[in-house]
Amino acid sequence: MNMMPVKKRILMLDDDFASHLYHKIMIEEAGYSEAEVETVECHAVDPAIEFLKERHKLAVCPQLILLDLNMPKKSGWDFLEAFKRIEFSSFIPRIIIVTNSENPAEIRRSKSYPEVIDYQTKYLSSDYFGNLLERADIFS
Repeated sequence: MNMMPVKKRILMLDDDFASHLYHKIMIEEAGYSEAEVETVECHAVDPAIEFLKERHKLAVCPQLILLDLNMPKKSGWDFLEAFKRIEFSSFIPRIIIVTNSENPAEIRRSKSYPEVIDYQTKYLSSDYFGNLLERADIFS
């Protein structure tokens, strides 16, 4: 039986529109088409939380979230606290913090969230995406 590959779904939460565009280009340069990787852009915390609540009910939740920490009104830390309160039915999305901050205190703080699997400074390369999108522990 020929199994169809699992569609990779990424939520990008960042108030910087250029960051979304750049990361989409890097995904393409890593060899992935829009048919293989669905990216959804959110520019603020509240719409991202609502999106996740709705999508997990439909069993089409993103497997991965790229999260910026520094956003107006509510920060990435606010997102992480709200994220903890979502009752995911089975799979819990993994989170990569992608931010301009290299603050050691923020890096340490990020490790207190079990869903956060990496902390990277902007911007992610095509090589990073190539390795990331092959990870079976995230996209299976």
